[in-house]
Amino acid sequence: MHIRRRVKRYKCCQEPYIDVQFVLDIERRSTFNGFCIISPYILLSLASLMSFLVNLLKLEMEVAGSSN
Repeated sequence: MHIRRRVKRYKCCQEPYIDVQFVLDIERRSTFNGFCIISPYILLSLASLMSFLVNLLKLEMEVAGSSN
């Protein structure tokens, strides 16, 4: 963060006019995006797929058990 202070005097006025400028540098952190944003989506997708697979296996066991 950079702060610049400028003082400007005009011929018509005795008092100075002060201008303060704040410059904020923002960086993008790609590791943060990968770890904290994308990985929960992947985990939720895998959990959804696993729930479907468990239900399919459970259904196959029930069908196999009823055919005996």
